[in-house]
Parts: sequence; C-alpha cells; structure tokens
Amino acid sequence: MRANLTLWLWRSFVYTLPTTHLHLHKECPVDTPKQPCCELCKHGFLEEFLVPEKLRILKCPKCGLYQKGLSLVGVDYASDYHEGYYRRRASKVRTAEVRLSRLTRLTGPANGRLLDVGCSVGCTLEAATQMGWEAVGIDVSADAVATCQQHGIQAIEYDGESIPFPDGHFDVITSWHVIEHVRDVRDTLAEWCRVLKPGGWVMIETPNGECRKVQRRGPSYRRFWAHEHTYTFNRLSLEQFFSEAHYEVFSPPRLPPLRSGWPKFPYALAYQSYQGLRRVAGVNKAFQVIARRAA
Repeated sequence: MRANLTLWLWRSFVYTLPTTHLHLHKECPVDTPKQPCCELCKHGFLEEFLVPEKLRILKCPKCGLYQKGLSLVGVDYASDYHEGYYRRRASKVRTAEVRLSRLTRLTGPANGRLLDVGCSVGCTLEAATQMGWEAVGIDVSADAVATCQQHGIQAIEYDGESIPFPDGHFDVITSWHVIEHVRDVRDTLAEWCRVLKPGGWVMIETPNGECRKVQRRGPSYRRFWAHEHTYTFNRLSLEQFFSEAHYEVFSPPRLPPLRSGWPKFPYALAYQSYQGLRRVAGVNKAFQVIARRAA
C-alpha cells in the first residue's frame, strides 16, 4: 500500500512540472464554408496544428475549443471499432456502476427511464438495469446494437442525430465519449433536451483537452487526437455549450461510494489522495459533466 501510494504521489508530482504549450504551427483565419470560425464563441482566428498522417486540428485561442479541420482518415464505426469492449466487458460494467453511483448521489435512487447514447455493446445498460433503471440504448453501429440484443439488452440503431423516442420520455441520459464525435454540439444537446423530462439529468464523459500530457506532447500524442473526433473540449467550453442549451450544470461528486469489499480506511485514504493529486495536477485524460434540464 505504502509503495503504491508513493508511486502515485511521484507520478502526480512529475506531471505538475512545467510543461510546454501545444506545438501550434500558426494562427490563421478560417474562412472555409465548413469551419468559418470557432463553433462556440465565434472567434474568427484559430490556431492550427497537424497530427502526423492523421488530421488538421484548429484551436480557438479565446475559449480553448479544439475542432477538426480537414480529416486525412475516414471514419468507420464497424464491428472492429467496438472489438476491445467485447474483451473488457466485465471491467466496463464495473466502471459503469461506479459512474452511475456518482450520478445517484445527485439524483437519488436509480429508477425511471435511462437512455444511453452511444451504448456500444451495452455495458452501461447492463449496470443501469441491475441498479433499477428501465434502460435502453442507441448507437450508430449496427454491430454494437446486435451485440446488445444478443445479450438481451434493449438497444436501437439510429442515425446519430434524431433520437427515435417521443418528447419528455427519459429521466436520465448517459453518454460516454460520444459528444466529441457529433457533427453539431448545439443540435445534439437540443435533441437530448427534447427527449428528457423537465428536470431530467444528463451525465457524460469526454476527453480532456487541458490534460497536462496532451499539452506537453501536443500533436505527437496520436492516441489522443483520434481521427473520428470532431471536437475536443476543456471543461469550461463544454459547460458553456450546456449552459447555452438551458441546462443547469452541477459539479460531479468527487468520489464514488465505497464498495462493500474495499478496506474502509487505508484504501479510501490512498484513493482520495491519488484522485485529489490527479485533479490538482491536471493529468486526467477525461472529465465528466453532469447537467439538469430546466424544469
């Protein structure tokens, strides 16, 4: 325990050392029809950098939003995109339980209808059903939806834009690493708002553009700058999108409830220390947003 905690502390210290900024090539006016300006704040001069052999990224120096320029690689959400999820299904269900436990600390007991947008192979749906929600998922991948259905999990294929449910149908929407893929953030949040009940909740997770490792490695961090990502957010830019769409943004609970099998004190102390250091050091590669539709 002591050795592991020491390692965590050291890693967090290393990531707090001074870092260089992203290796931006130049600031240039963006005047193409597809990307006339920053999608969030409408700033007209965006910084540009290239991820080798992949894509062109545009960063707004005003609000920090990253948006994709001309992609050099096509996007394919066929079965191989979800292949890793098949192999790690059990661990992903446990991760989903922790995420949903965080949400219930704000919403109260798990009940009502839950929609998982971008449900993949159904790990969140499985966890949500076990916890008490009436859960259904949607995904653009026919293979992922078929896998859900093979496991007895309710899922529907959709076009990535129009959700095939009536207004005010759901109490909760979850979406893990999907918002960075969408064509239009405002349209997506409006569609989520449509199918949510007044006072309904949204919980999402997305890659963190302010992560120290991302800032230090810049375009060379190829695994982060995925070709299928249309946007990369920092917390402030994404929360601003939610606020504009008339959601109330909440601070995510810092820690999930302790599992019954965890040693109550030593592990909890180490876990809280580790998570606190990562948060302060800015080394988390993803962040969560929890928001509520206006009643």
